[in-house]
Amino acid sequence: MTGYYNTFVVKIWRDEAEGTFRGYIQHVRSQERIYFLNLEDMNNFIKKHLEPPPGVSIAQDETQGKRAKVAEDFGDVS
Repeated sequence: MTGYYNTFVVKIWRDEAEGTFRGYIQHVRSQERIYFLNLEDMNNFIKKHLEPPPGVSIAQDETQGKRAKVAEDFGDVS
């Protein structure tokens, strides 16, 4: 396997009474979810899940080059 991606579900809503935003984010593969009161917490959650999944070699991805990786993941990009 070369390349990998992460999918997240994000829901953000506004608390009218307090004038603040709240939300949750879920990492689809692991089903891990957190509720957050600020975007920094959401960003930290995303960063935590950006490591490659078990069994994916970063060196393998880097040797193919970015164009080859995109073409393999999404089809011909000419």
